[in-house]
Amino acid sequence: MTSFTGIWVPLVTPFHTGEIDFAALKALARGLADAGVAGLVVCGTTGEAAALDAAEQLAALDAVLTAAPGCPVVMGLAGKHLPSLLASARSWSGLPLAGLLVPPPYYIRPSQAGIVDYFRALADVAPAPLIVYNIPHRTGVALELETVRAIARHERVAAIKDCGGDAGLTMDLIGDARLSVLAGDDADIFTTLCLGGAGAIAASAHIRP
Repeated sequence: MTSFTGIWVPLVTPFHTGEIDFAALKALARGLADAGVAGLVVCGTTGEAAALDAAEQLAALDAVLTAAPGCPVVMGLAGKHLPSLLASARSWSGLPLAGLLVPPPYYIRPSQAGIVDYFRALADVAPAPLIVYNIPHRTGVALELETVRAIARHERVAAIKDCGGDAGLTMDLIGDARLSVLAGDDADIFTTLCLGGAGAIAASAHIRP
């Protein structure tokens, strides 16, 4: 299983005349992999996955896997309709994925118990380990410590991308040592690493990997 440490880059999705610029995407992925980043993330927040349809997301993933063989690649899996997300996860079973980056369902603001059930359902069918994505300013719901602990009991959950903005929660998660804690906001990288975090998923690494 991939070790979720170091600096991972959440790739932008280049466009040209209304279509994904696959040549630019492949060049970007190849260049970052050659620079020695720990891994790449496709269709995360920075990649504007919410503005891509399912076919575009899969095409972007295929382009990155082709351009950067041997570099660990995480795929974003976000949405509100659990059956569709389960189907997507199952359909990726033959791909060489290092992990799936999964936030809670957005807009509907589920209960903490509902969030646990949601992650367990996805982890049960996931072809690769899950990275829990705590990003309340996008999803409308913040993950609580006991919720993360409950999710982390599943053997297919390996890490958390922490964009919660709660230093106390970050320290608790690092101290808990159940998951690799990755900073998700560039401003928090130094503090997270000083506290013992495992690394970061950092958009700024596009500029200086």
